[in-house]
Amino acid sequence: LFNSDDFEWPEILDENERITLRDAISDLPAVEAGWDEEAGEYKGPTTEYQKSMREGMTENEFDKVFDHFTRRVRPDDLKAFKLMKSGTKYSDLPQENRRYSIKSFTDKYNRLNFDKPCRTITAHMSKDSYWYIHPEQQRTLTVREAARVMSFPDWFRFAGAQAVSFHQIGEAVCPFVARALGKSLFEHIQKNN
Repeated sequence: LFNSDDFEWPEILDENERITLRDAISDLPAVEAGWDEEAGEYKGPTTEYQKSMREGMTENEFDKVFDHFTRRVRPDDLKAFKLMKSGTKYSDLPQENRRYSIKSFTDKYNRLNFDKPCRTITAHMSKDSYWYIHPEQQRTLTVREAARVMSFPDWFRFAGAQAVSFHQIGEAVCPFVARALGKSLFEHIQKNN
């Protein structure tokens, strides 16, 4: 039987140990909104996290980035994106740059902060990516960037159309989280025979 009284959950990382969005995706080539081609030249990882995401790529694949494509952005939304900085709320935008009621959508758009951990990727990203606006580029995150946030290594490919890929990522348990929980569970079972 499983005795939950003495189960030890994985330790939560200190704030200064957490992976920032910059740590996760800053090595990926720049792309524009609506990008659906092979990404530009990949120059290589620069952080330990990025190196861990590249493990398992073959020598022939080292300069490739798979699934690095993103949604198109409406021209009016693009104007709104250009006005936003990290921390800008949808309700902070000028009235002419809002398509939705601020009573219903106080945080409809969210420009991510490169120097903080990314907000959790949700399956809703398959329908609307405006919670995940790139910190510097005028677009939402790519499939590969969302996968990196959720700790899927770069060799892992997603099946189906872009929306389906975003749904798969948003419904998944982060591989790093699953590994930490599995390790704690394994140690608990060993300890309790």
